[in-house]
Amino acid sequence: MGPWAEKYPNMVKKFTGTDGEVGAISSWKGNKEVGEGEQEITGIKVNEVWRHNYVF
Repeated sequence: MGPWAEKYPNMVKKFTGTDGEVGAISSWKGNKEVGEGEQEITGIKVNEVWRHNYVF
C-alpha cells in the first residue's frame, strides 16, 4: 500500500482470490485523504504483462 499506509495506518485492507493470479483483488478503505478502492488482476502474460483494473 506504499505511502498511503503511512498516511492512515488504521486503513482496512482486504485480499481475496489467490495472490498473483487473475481475479485476485486487493481492496482498501481509509479516511477522507486515503479514500477507498480496489485493484483486480485482470490478465497475466508470464514475464511480460500484468493487467490491472482499479476502482476508486
